[in-house]
Amino acid sequence: MDTPSINENYLQSLSRCEKSEGFMPTFYARLCSSSPVARATFDSTDFEQLNEETLSSLRWLAGLNSDDPAVLAELRERAAVHCRQQLNIQPEYSEFWQKALISTVADTDPEWDERIESAWQSTLHRIVNGMVEHYQ
Repeated sequence: MDTPSINENYLQSLSRCEKSEGFMPTFYARLCSSSPVARATFDSTDFEQLNEETLSSLRWLAGLNSDDPAVLAELRERAAVHCRQQLNIQPEYSEFWQKALISTVADTDPEWDERIESAWQSTLHRIVNGMVEHYQ
């Protein structure tokens, strides 16, 4: 039996998390409680819409593990949207985002273990580095 790839572990874990209604609300509650800046950033947010957008983005992230050129191009576009001139999401905020997401996945995915944690850490590391690299 073949060992699942990082991408397979990540996507399977995400699929399990998506089945929990509390996954996204718990993540955003943790993120908003992680810093006053995070709380202020989401102060007047439509979380129902944001939850769907975030889940879509988390699915999209899997493409980074395959170095898909289209995904890498979109990464540059997303970095531009999050930049100082638009959403003003500072690169240093990524630590709050990553910690809140990892802890929420750990609490939500019933199959959480070192292998799943490694898949998430690897995938999130790629997005954070890519966003910071293309941040303007």
